[in-house]
Amino acid sequence: MTTPPRPPPSARGLLSALLLGLLAVPLAELATFVAVALLVGFAPAALAMVAISAAGLLLLRRSGARPLGRIRLAEHGPAIAGFTLDDAAAARLLAAILLIIPGFITGLLGLLVLLPATRRRLADWLRRAVGAAGPGTPADPAIVDLPPEDWRSVPEPRLERRDEPPPR
Repeated sequence: MTTPPRPPPSARGLLSALLLGLLAVPLAELATFVAVALLVGFAPAALAMVAISAAGLLLLRRSGARPLGRIRLAEHGPAIAGFTLDDAAAARLLAAILLIIPGFITGLLGLLVLLPATRRRLADWLRRAVGAAGPGTPADPAIVDLPPEDWRSVPEPRLERRDEPPPR
């Protein structure tokens, strides 16, 4: 017996889950820090948190500008750029951001995003959670996704201005 597919969550449901997460994560991070500080002491716990954030900064520096450029393109341009965990560069960027955020929970999540096996599982779980199409399934049937080897970029033709006389 198969279960029917879950409908995509509503915007209100996503917003309330996001708000709950934004409130719960700092509290969980604080509780985790207190627990680690009680186990190993305050100074080693604080030093470990600084080391995790420094590792995130180094990873962010090494991840390059490509994922950031794709996000910038999505923000400013008419095209929608994809940001998936299937792309290793995008995953490194997300891992770096998670490592930079002070805390042991986000640090652990950042390390899990770096590992390919857990990255794939996390990407599949996120797709199911938000009701997105899986790999190989276009979100819109009018869109044809081609692998990079099946297409090439062609420069747009240069158009002459109508208010200037044509060159002779």
